Amino acid sequence: MLKRNERAVMKIIYKASKATGNSVLAPDYILDRLNPRLDVDNNKLEDIIEKLVLEEYIDFVRAEKKGEVVFVFNLLHKGIAFERELENERRSRVRWIAVTIIGAVISTLIGLAIRQVLS
Repeated sequence: MLKRNERAVMKIIYKASKATGNSVLAPDYILDRLNPRLDVDNNKLEDIIEKLVLEEYIDFVRAEKKGEVVFVFNLLHKGIAFERELENERRSRVRWIAVTIIGAVISTLIGLAIRQVLS
């Protein structure tokens, strides 16, 4: 399971790489698309990318294009399935919320029934 910053960076990489499975992105491109509240700079971005490589979502190479540093990304198996993973996490959260609400309603109904029987 990815952390918040990792998920945000992976979403950007996935959107850019979805069609062909690979992409060439400048670090500034990624940083500009991140939410400012995440507080990610160049060093943190490279750490996040390294974590995504360790988790086997992407393959990553740092290159230079016209004197500018760029990142070359290839989606691996888990990277290709990233969108499905996000959907499964969302379903899991919705299911957990639904079970919690149903449990609260049932507990309330049982409590009311017990009060009616005892009074």
